[in-house]
Amino acid sequence: MKRLIAILLPVIVLCCFKTKAIPNEERIYILSEVWRNVKENFAFPEHFQNVNPDSLYRAYIPKVLNTKTDKEFTLLLQEFLAKFGDAHTRLIYNEPASVPIKFIGINDTIIVNNVTQDYSRFVPIGSQLMKVNNIPVLEYLRNNTFPFISASNDEWLFRKSLDSFLDGEPDSEVSLEFETPSSEIIEFSVPLINKDSLNSMNWTKSDPEVIVIKELGNDIAYMKLSTCTQPQISNKVFERNIDLLRNSKGVIIDIRGNRGGTEETWNPNIIKHIAPNGIDIMSAVIMKCRVSNNSFNEYGKQVPNLQDYADNIAMQPVNLGKNVIDWPDSLKFKSPVILLTDGYTGSAAEDFAFTIKNLNLGTIVGSHTIGCVSHPRTYLLPSGYKYLMSTWSFTNPDGSSLIENGIAPDIEVPFYVSDYINGKDPQLEKAIQLLINYN
Repeated sequence: MKRLIAILLPVIVLCCFKTKAIPNEERIYILSEVWRNVKENFAFPEHFQNVNPDSLYRAYIPKVLNTKTDKEFTLLLQEFLAKFGDAHTRLIYNEPASVPIKFIGINDTIIVNNVTQDYSRFVPIGSQLMKVNNIPVLEYLRNNTFPFISASNDEWLFRKSLDSFLDGEPDSEVSLEFETPSSEIIEFSVPLINKDSLNSMNWTKSDPEVIVIKELGNDIAYMKLSTCTQPQISNKVFERNIDLLRNSKGVIIDIRGNRGGTEETWNPNIIKHIAPNGIDIMSAVIMKCRVSNNSFNEYGKQVPNLQDYADNIAMQPVNLGKNVIDWPDSLKFKSPVILLTDGYTGSAAEDFAFTIKNLNLGTIVGSHTIGCVSHPRTYLLPSGYKYLMSTWSFTNPDGSSLIENGIAPDIEVPFYVSDYINGKDPQLEKAIQLLINYN
């Protein structure tokens, strides 16, 4: 059965004042600054084989000159940076309003992950989004959202797009069609609400705690690290529970859904309890940046093994020195460690994952990570614009990519929509079984 629901709910809308249009000469200057910086400092010049920055720049000049509003220009900048296929490299910009519904991507399916309490009686958590403005949702994403999303692989392109695909201006609305867990089809129009107002509303599910540590039974300790953005909180809770972790027969560290922050969340406080003494944490990764000195350009045209200098894509190692573990053995974990990852594990959390994997410090269970591993830097532009760009590349010790497909688990355990709807967690169940069998 299909239901058409008319929803009349109180909506708080803040006025948005249109800014004065940016002159064309300043728009060209902004585009030129971004192009120059990408060409000279972008950490993944191998992507230039697919997108030549010079050709792209020339193609975007007339587009910029033809933009009629600042928003059109903003979208062009987003699209320009998205062409280079790196999740960290993106324009820092957010639309002011969105819908009172949050989504999660599982395989190619878009599921309601949270909803304000006012809307929960109409669209339950676990419902599948089918259409946007009467357009099949995957088609809508391909045409209206994907071109502006920065990602290094198609899976993260899809999942990342769900953060913003329904964003826009306050006092507008969007028509959505869902299939509920009970297979009922419902359709209604949803107003876009100012994000400050959305944050103050009552949501069905509260935000996860920064860190949770508990015993699961069978003397297995479980640590859920939801974010790497608040290391002080994480480290305090970790220290309070260190005896539980150290004396367990197995430790599960869950970084699924953790999209990053700072590595101070896990380094050095957590990792020193896991890694053996004498091991260099920095040996888990190779870091490189672009060569800023072009004096070898002419040599590159004459010497084959210096061709990268002639092409202005040469890289050089970034040496931050060693980070050797030195911590009393009596304070280290005495049991095996399993790390849980998924397609929402990114950035600083991925740094933790590749450190565990490449140094053989534990077993990774779940699904592969985002592929958002690098050292990004924020750049400011005129007219209030700013963007993030990867300036150091991170690769595995053998030189293989960490971003094309993320970090693969040692043991892959699929997670299906039915698992989400039925409240099952086969990845956690697998980790528990592994530790029981180990002991």
